Amino acid sequence: MKKSVLAGIIVMALILSLPVGLNAQEIEDFDVEDLVAVAGLTYNTFDEASDGPGIYLGAGIKATPEILVTGQYERFFTADLALNGIAGTFTYDFSPLLPLDQDLPELFVIGGLGYYFGSLNNLSLSGMGVKVGAGAAQEVADDIDIRASLAYRVLDADVSLSGFEVSAGISYDF
Repeated sequence: MKKSVLAGIIVMALILSLPVGLNAQEIEDFDVEDLVAVAGLTYNTFDEASDGPGIYLGAGIKATPEILVTGQYERFFTADLALNGIAGTFTYDFSPLLPLDQDLPELFVIGGLGYYFGSLNNLSLSGMGVKVGAGAAQEVADDIDIRASLAYRVLDADVSLSGFEVSAGISYDF
């Protein structure tokens, strides 16, 4: 659990140090067009459980043109692990900061904090986890993006379930 708390502090420090300001006017200008739905498939490694696939489904809001904040449900399926997660994540699009051709895919960093619960070999477990990583998104149609990412999850849920997550998904901007 100490690793999760430390990782959470690091993620929060990264969020607070991003060169982005969210002011009261931007909050008042909320529009349904700022909403985003996300869904996808993952493949996950775990320190003390079998590796296996997972899914995620969620919704979020564009806090600024660079920051997307989402709440999502995650489910992991392995031979010995049945794990659910309720997570809050953010992505920060840093591609505008690069002095490159602007026709590149969106490049982003990921951070997140979640509560995970389930069972490992029929033993109940729960705990807090932190996720950090990077990814890319490419628009394939109006308001539809294909997303791919690689993240590392620190999760101590009575046993160490830390590991890597490779994901591929889709997002829809309302």
